[in-house]
Amino acid sequence: MRVIKLEENNLETVIQEAREALVRGGLIIYPSDTCYGIGVDPTNPKAVDKLFALKKGRRKSISLLLDLASVRDYITLNRFSQFMLEYFLPGPYTLVSPLLPSPSSRQLDKRIYQNNTLGWRIINSFFISQLLSLFKKPLTSTSANRPGLPPTYSLAEILAQFSKEEQAKIDLIIDAGGLERHPPSVVLTTTTPSKILRSNYQAIVPLALSSFPNQPKANLPLISRRFYAFSNQREEKYPTLVLLFGPLGAGKTTFIRNFLRQLGYGGEITSPSFTLINEYQTPTRKVIHLDLWRLGSAKEISGLHSERYFKNNNLILVEWGEKYLAQLKENKNQPLTNTYGLVINYSLTKNKRDYIFLRLV
Repeated sequence: MRVIKLEENNLETVIQEAREALVRGGLIIYPSDTCYGIGVDPTNPKAVDKLFALKKGRRKSISLLLDLASVRDYITLNRFSQFMLEYFLPGPYTLVSPLLPSPSSRQLDKRIYQNNTLGWRIINSFFISQLLSLFKKPLTSTSANRPGLPPTYSLAEILAQFSKEEQAKIDLIIDAGGLERHPPSVVLTTTTPSKILRSNYQAIVPLALSSFPNQPKANLPLISRRFYAFSNQREEKYPTLVLLFGPLGAGKTTFIRNFLRQLGYGGEITSPSFTLINEYQTPTRKVIHLDLWRLGSAKEISGLHSERYFKNNNLILVEWGEKYLAQLKENKNQPLTNTYGLVINYSLTKNKRDYIFLRLV
């Protein structure tokens, strides 16, 4: 077992050494965005044997680390997984998706996946992204701990969990020092509706509960009624947050106009693209409409002090929800009791749109 310290001045050397170990069929322990993980070449049966020997008693499939360039070589993508790729990844998520029958996926050891579904991650790690680019294959993603014991966040914890005999099965440990103690990734399916297979209190999880593909723009009143029912807008006690996702011209403001009509508002409704915030008083609740199009930095968004609206039964509608989502990821103290999302995407014909309803937890 070799241990190499990862430092700023030896990044290329460590990446090269990790690649060489994997090419030889070795087993490495590497730092991830959550905890330390175990990596082997998932196309090498002998290397996979090493992994299962180290993770004694494990019977489940093993997830893979992929890079953005290779996802479509292994995964059958649907609207939900594409949404995750656009707005949530890289991040602390393991997605379980149908395995794409392809030359690349056929090379995987069959113990890696189950029932033609594959767990996969794209993580926020420069080291891993560079290693995957150089290795030109996926890397297994399973935490570097013995079954039943906690994840490991330092070299000392790794050595304490594995015996001398087990350490002999490890070819290389990449020591990045003590990692922040993030929990393992949340695991969820990319089916509609999505299912959470393992929770993570630090992750914001989108659950696609309804999808309405290729709806003409004229159907907006119908879509807004459906979203009204989906998001339970009769909630009278707590504030509700709705994030709207979609490109410029997708129809986010037009949807909000229709949605306000569902709430009984009969006055003038204007876009807050330049005023940033509009407020409307409906018969049952106050509605705050934010448009973040002009704002680029987290400092600008935080300068809106939107938290002041999270009271009573206020409804907060946010266009360019991906920008606000970044704020939510940073602010772990903001409750997500009533948080929803609406994705509006163009179809190929340009006069129809896809609508995906999300519940964020």
